Amino acid sequence: MLLAVPPTCFAGAIKVPGDVYILSVGINQYPRQSGLDSHIMFAEADASALPAALEKWIKEPEAHDVAAKLLPTVRVYVTTLLGPKATIDGIRSAMQQIARSARPGDVFIFNFDGMGVCETTHANYEFAAYDSVKTDDGSWQNALRARDLGALLTQIPATEQFVILDTCGSHRALDDLRVALQPPGTDFKYLWKQVHLFAPDGASRETVETKHGLLTAAFLDGLAGGADVDHSGRITWDRLVGYVTWKLPESDKEDMANAERLYALTIYGDASPAKAPTRALTPEAEDAAPDPNDIGQDYALLVGTDHYSGDWPTLNNPISDVKALREELVRDYGFRNDDDHIIEIDEAGKSDIAPKIHQLMAKKFRANDRLLVYFAGHGYRTYLGGKNLEGYVVFKGSKNPTDDDATDSMMSFSDLSAQLNSIGVQHLLLVMDVCYGGLFDGTTDHVKTSFLSLLGGNEQDTAPASELMRRALAAPSRIYITSGDENHQVSDGEKGQHSPFSGRFISVLQANAKSRPYLDMAFLLNGLRSLPREPKAGYFYAAHVDQGADYIFIPRPQSATSSSSPATGE
Repeated sequence: MLLAVPPTCFAGAIKVPGDVYILSVGINQYPRQSGLDSHIMFAEADASALPAALEKWIKEPEAHDVAAKLLPTVRVYVTTLLGPKATIDGIRSAMQQIARSARPGDVFIFNFDGMGVCETTHANYEFAAYDSVKTDDGSWQNALRARDLGALLTQIPATEQFVILDTCGSHRALDDLRVALQPPGTDFKYLWKQVHLFAPDGASRETVETKHGLLTAAFLDGLAGGADVDHSGRITWDRLVGYVTWKLPESDKEDMANAERLYALTIYGDASPAKAPTRALTPEAEDAAPDPNDIGQDYALLVGTDHYSGDWPTLNNPISDVKALREELVRDYGFRNDDDHIIEIDEAGKSDIAPKIHQLMAKKFRANDRLLVYFAGHGYRTYLGGKNLEGYVVFKGSKNPTDDDATDSMMSFSDLSAQLNSIGVQHLLLVMDVCYGGLFDGTTDHVKTSFLSLLGGNEQDTAPASELMRRALAAPSRIYITSGDENHQVSDGEKGQHSPFSGRFISVLQANAKSRPYLDMAFLLNGLRSLPREPKAGYFYAAHVDQGADYIFIPRPQSATSSSSPATGE
């Protein structure tokens, strides 16, 4: 499942709020000549009710931001296209008008309730406008293709965009939207726009009791107070999405085994390689072209937690694993032992993580720089009807699951995935030694990866190691490794002896530091395969990561790098 709740978003979290533009489209019945046999009753009611509820919520910012009374009034502009007004030209014209009016810092919300069609399992998804027609060859005229929708979204300069797609199987549109919004080759340095996509994976059912579709009913119920999980009177966007994620399958009582689930995905960035607009009188000078011989610097975010709240048992080794890994990275791989290059968080609380990730987001990395992110501690999963829904990293202050229905005290793998992807470093490796870590694969569109070892993996390739290293660094990478799959716990190990996974990970690095020019993912994974729980690995945000992308560790003994005074963990 793809669930990416943004770290900061929407009117209550934008410190200097701009305007909010809402375009809501709803179609119950299509003309007979369209070839669409529609049995929809409440799409137009949904398209009217949801923007009204959102507008009310946005204009009452005290309900979701304790500092809102200090902020200026937010202006909300709502355009609703219902039935015959929801033609393909009408939808495009409305979005183009918003593109001309919106500015960076504004918010745009697009809601579509109606019918959707898909030619194949996960490609060429189309939303049926009122004047869409099925042709004799089975194709559609006047339909809004998902990629065309993505292209229209890129023309709208609003910094935060929310797209709610309540059509049958609309989760299948996410692939096409992702490609349109962040195509291969997107420059990681300029990821300044955030587009948050929400779509159900089922038949988009309706109920006569609520006179709404299940997805809209869940949003309306959450905005009416259901998402106020701690009874504080405040409903934040992440709580609302968390509530809808829980409520949607719970409401689908007709078929619990195949209940609808909310697929959500955050796309960071703009399809344009141009820089985001700035408010400076004189723009910054362009960076000099990168040196092709520069192998970059190494950075790390290392997080280990031994002690927890509530009923979470104390663990033996996460902190000692993190410290041993840090020592190995500094000694044999040239990581500089200072707070700028290695961020270590011991006994991490959830509130400790976001500032450090934001620190990395703000950092100006160079070409070929690499960032290793390592989590060691407890993991958790939610599931319904025997199906896994989401995985979570558990922190020092995390509550017992029975006391945390919305899992607010933990960090979802999808949220972690989205936040890490927004860091502007060319190469990023996430390693998770937590239970159920394999669920991180659910944030990646289920990309299964068999990494090709460029060093020794192809006997016919006799290029020197320096050339192979250059190739490995050429393509941006987002790669994850987890210590186990989505269905099993992983061992913490005897106290003082490392967890089986962390111990092996460190030993593979240590054993090969003096014998190889570099370690790529294929070589590293090969050294991890004989563990009791076979690790999982793959690309995440794979739509713009080349399938040949790699992450490498480059042995550089401590004496060969400029050393800094040791820095203690936090």
